[in-house]
Parts: sequence; C-alpha cells; structure tokens
Amino acid sequence: MKLKYLIVLFLSAISYTLYSQITSSPYSIFGIGNIETGGFGANAAMGGTGIAFKSSGSLNNLNPASYGGIDSLSVFFELGIFGKTTIYKTATESQNRFDANLKYLAAGFRVTRWWAGSFGIIPFSSVGYSINTTNIYEGTIYSFERQYTGKGGINKFYIGNSLKPFKNFFMGFHASYLFGSIINNEIVDATENINAYKITQTQYLNNFYLDYGIQYQFNLGKLNYGIGLTYSNQRKLKTDNIVEVAFGIDTISIEPENFKTFFLPESYGIGISVEKENRFRVGLDYTFSRWSAMSFSNPLLEVKDNERISVGMEYTPRQRRNETGIKALYYRIGGFYNSSYLEIENQPIDSKAITFGLGIPLRQDLSMINLSFELGDLGTTQKGLIREFYGLLHVNITLRDLWFMKRKIK
Repeated sequence: MKLKYLIVLFLSAISYTLYSQITSSPYSIFGIGNIETGGFGANAAMGGTGIAFKSSGSLNNLNPASYGGIDSLSVFFELGIFGKTTIYKTATESQNRFDANLKYLAAGFRVTRWWAGSFGIIPFSSVGYSINTTNIYEGTIYSFERQYTGKGGINKFYIGNSLKPFKNFFMGFHASYLFGSIINNEIVDATENINAYKITQTQYLNNFYLDYGIQYQFNLGKLNYGIGLTYSNQRKLKTDNIVEVAFGIDTISIEPENFKTFFLPESYGIGISVEKENRFRVGLDYTFSRWSAMSFSNPLLEVKDNERISVGMEYTPRQRRNETGIKALYYRIGGFYNSSYLEIENQPIDSKAITFGLGIPLRQDLSMINLSFELGDLGTTQKGLIREFYGLLHVNITLRDLWFMKRKIK
C-alpha cells in the first residue's frame, strides 16, 4: 500500500511538472533558460552546499555517491515546493512578480549493504518571461508595441546509484533523461498601419545524461571529515522544432531545417565537509562549468565559463533524542556566489544570495519539515539591463519510514 501511494503521488507530480513554470526572469529568454541549482531542503538552507555531505537525515542529490549514507532500514520520500517574490529594476522603473510551484519529488533507499539508490523528477532549466518593446514604423514617427513571451523548460528524471567498494569510500552516478519544451512567442496587435500577427517557435528537447560522483569519509578524533568530487561531460540535446505563423485567421506551420541546437557543458565539482554527528556540520563547495565551449548567434551575447562557490552550516543544540522545543530544531545558514555563463554587452549577469532555515523533526526524528529562506540578487542595471532582487521561501517535507525491519515474535 505504501508503494502504491508513492507511485500515484509520483505520477501526479510528473503530470503537473511537465506544464509548470517556475520563473519570470527576462534572462530566461537565452538558451535553454535559467539553469536550476540542485539540492533538496536541507541543502537549500545552506547555500546549495552538499557535494561532500552524506544522505543521512535526508536525501542529497548534489552528489550521487551520497546515497551510500542511507541506512539499511530507511526509505526516504522528498517533496519540495517554493514561493518567490522578485523585484525587477531598470535604471528608471521597477516591477514586482510572484511565482510559486512544485519543485521536485524524489525517493531514496538502500538495496544491499554495498548499494543504495534514489529516483526522482526535478527541474533542470526553466523559461518564463514577458517583454514589451516599442518600435517605430520605418520612415515615420508612429510607433507600435511588440511583445515577446516564453514559457517551459527542461525536466530531469533521474535514477541514482551509490556503490561502496570498500570502507568509507562511495562512488555513484545519476542516469537521467532530460525532456521538455520551450515555447517562444512574438506578438503584434493590429493597428491602423500594421496587421496583427503572431509567431510561435516551439522546441522539443530531450536526451539521456550521465553525471558521476565519489565521496570519501574518515574520522579524526571526535570529528568526521568528508571530501566529494562530481563530474559530467558535455552533452548535446536532441531538438525538434516547429514554427507557426498566424496572420489574421490563417496559420502556417513550418519545420525549419536549420535551427539552433543546444549543448550542456562539461562540469566539475569539489566539496569538503566537517561534521560532529548529530550536533553540527559545515561544508564548502566549488563547481566549474565549461560554457565557453558553447556559442550563441546573438552578437550582443557572450558566453563564458561558469563558477559557483557556496558555504553552509547546520547546528542543533539537542543532546538527547527526546529533546523538544527549540532545542530539537536544526538551524542552518549559508550563502553562494555564482558567476553566470551569460555576459550581455560586456556586463556579467552574476548572482549571489544568503540563505538560512530550520529543520523541524517529526515522528521522533523519522521525518522532518525543512524551511529555507533565500535573499539574493541577479543581474545589473548597467547598459539598460535588468537587476532582480528576490526573496524565496522553500518548503521541503522529508518523509522517512522504516520498511525493512524484521519483527520477532516470542
């Protein structure tokens, strides 16, 4: 019955996620949209840090090797939702926007003593923008409005595996299927001097994708130390493209032969951690993505390598399992700096944020509600560009159940 409920919930989440939109950023107009950062509830409150963390009290998808930390009795279910308020500012104007949606659904469990795994669906990239421009009729002083809109993105269904070839060493990989569609519209309403038209470009993207990771954990005195490494190679996305031109009551569909293709960059990551079990843990991550090997046709857009650095800490004052009140909570704080792969008119579209949150234990530590808050900004107002100031609330529910206990009857 537990497995049946899980499957129903999982399929419902997939059908909802396929058509969901989780951003309103104008910068999602480029490429495959905004690349979503990984990490579940606990990681989000620590700046998205976790390459060297084990999956112990909750799942950690930042390194597939981490699933080796799942104990032999536990099965984890992870559900994440978010709400985000953003202020978009130019040099002269500002506008507010609120977005909320389901973020991910995942499960994890141990298969054998040396093999643990996870599967789930998470967003890989997101597109969602609406931009209005004012244009002048050639040779006149009259103007008209043109609107550009976009929605969609890429989803990632993954199956993760972690193997333990020898003591304290774990190696793992995610076998993923990337799929989704991106819809871009150009719309002009009818005026006295121009007829209405709408151009819709729909791109269907998919392919299989692999990423790898290792972790090594060791003890020195009363502290546990960890180091983690991740890697993913460059991958081309398969694309099918359709262009529809609506002019008046007529619509023409075109399947262009020459259309832009998309590649995912080669990426590396390294993380270190220090932990005192059931009291605190601290982590530091660095990731590098080789976007400079890609190219875009826009002459105003340059692509550079992407670097991200994050740090996070978790602490609980509890000393006994049956602690209650504020002493039972897990307190988390962190932050990150991300040098974006986008550079528009020599202006980098970098982002940075501080994060903090709480872990609220349920059912004698078997489950937990994780709350995380993120305050950050992205972009710049230089060269007529847009700067985004945002506040994000992320709510994660970690359900942990004991499925493999052998009951003895005397």
